[in-house]
Amino acid sequence: MKPSEAFAIVRRVATVREPPIWLICGVGVAFMAGRWTRDHHDVDFMTFAEHRATAIERFERLGFSFESDHGWVTHWRSDVHLVELVFVDRTGPDSGDVVVCPHGSFGGTITVGRHPGLAGDMDVGRFASLDGVRIRVSSAAGEWALRRGYASFKPEAAPLPAKVANDLVLLEAIVTPRERALAEKATGLVLPLRPGDCS
Repeated sequence: MKPSEAFAIVRRVATVREPPIWLICGVGVAFMAGRWTRDHHDVDFMTFAEHRATAIERFERLGFSFESDHGWVTHWRSDVHLVELVFVDRTGPDSGDVVVCPHGSFGGTITVGRHPGLAGDMDVGRFASLDGVRIRVSSAAGEWALRRGYASFKPEAAPLPAKVANDLVLLEAIVTPRERALAEKATGLVLPLRPGDCS
């Protein structure tokens, strides 16, 4: 995906005011770092699961074509490009867990369970800009923790994929020592599913 194509997708989602939606993963890291450093095959976003119906409606209004629903993540298309929308079960004012149920594990390639985020991951006041596009982004510390514990999320991803390693290098320059120390506590952590999570 060319940078201009990713920016066009991000620009569309940035027009959504409610519910709050955050840019995450590889393109999100590029926005945090302030530069484009690698190719991306998709653009990822997240919102709280309580806003699921409204967020899906917004994506439909933005012209994205629905492709599939895996519970914790829905897949969409913008022309030929993959767009992902992740739903986070709120556990605090600005944090939550990604809840992966067996039917959403992509054949066991994603670890089933609750993958906790960090406090502040979903701060509604955090924005980043790149090439004139401004959007709400997740926390650099949360993205760093995900990549440091990537094998606990996606066990088959060993050794660390080049794209994840690239993002980790960028994040190492952004995350402060204090943030890193706090993030270490959640790195690789997978909690058991709760009753009702997958019903």
